[in-house]
Amino acid sequence: MKKRNALFLISLGLLFVSRGAYIFAKAQLAQILLRRAWTRTLAGAPLARPWPWADTTPIATLALRGREFVVLEGANGRNLAFAPSHLERSAMPGGDGNCVVSAHRDTHFEVLQDVRVGERITMRDRHGRNFAYTVEEARVVDKHDRWIAMDRGAPVLTLITCWPFDAVTAGGPQRYVIVARLVRARLVRGRLVRGGLARRPADVSSGGAMAAELPRREDVPRLAGGTPAHHVARRQARSAT
Repeated sequence: MKKRNALFLISLGLLFVSRGAYIFAKAQLAQILLRRAWTRTLAGAPLARPWPWADTTPIATLALRGREFVVLEGANGRNLAFAPSHLERSAMPGGDGNCVVSAHRDTHFEVLQDVRVGERITMRDRHGRNFAYTVEEARVVDKHDRWIAMDRGAPVLTLITCWPFDAVTAGGPQRYVIVARLVRARLVRGRLVRGGLARRPADVSSGGAMAAELPRREDVPRLAGGTPAHHVARRQARSAT
C-alpha cells in the first residue's frame, strides 16, 4: 500500500513538472516565431502573423531588466499563452493614455517581481519608435478592479500579472500591477533627448488637476529605496489580513 502511494505521488509530481516544462518551452519557442514576425512588421508588413493560423500580430516589443519580449495585440487567454499581450481598449505604446500589457507570472512576467522603483522600461512600436517609461509604483489589486485600465491623466504603462508569484495554482483573485510613466522626449539638434516625466498640457496649466484625476493612493504600496516591488506589496497585503 505504501509503495503504491509513493508511486502515485511520484507520478503526480512528474506530471506537474512536465506540464510546467511544456508551458515554459511553448512560451520560449513562441518568442522565436514572434520575433521573426516582428522583423517583418518593422519591415512594413501589414499583417505579419507569427504562424499561419494566428489571429493576432505583434504590435511592439517590451524591454526590462535585460530581457526583451514581443507583445501581441489582444490580451486574451490564447495570446497570453505565447507572449505578453496588449489590452486592445488601452493606449498604444507612447500614446496619450494608459497602455496596458499583461502576461503570466510564471513565464514572461516572472521578471516583474524584481523590478524596482526608478527603473526604465522601454517599448518599441511597429514604426521603430522607442518609448522609455520610469517605474513609479506597484500594488496588489482585485482582478475585477477597474483601476487597472483607467486613464491616469498622463501617458503611462501598466504591467499586469497574477499574484502571488509563488502561488501553487494560477488564476487567483489578485493581480500584481506595476505603473510606469512615459519619459518626455524632445528634439535637440536632430537628436532625441530624454527629459522629465511626460505630462498632459492640462497638468501644467491647472496645477493640481492631475492629482484629482488619479485614483486614491492612500493604500498604494510604494516602493522605497531599492526594495523589490513585490516585497512591498506582499507586506501590505499581509498587514491587511
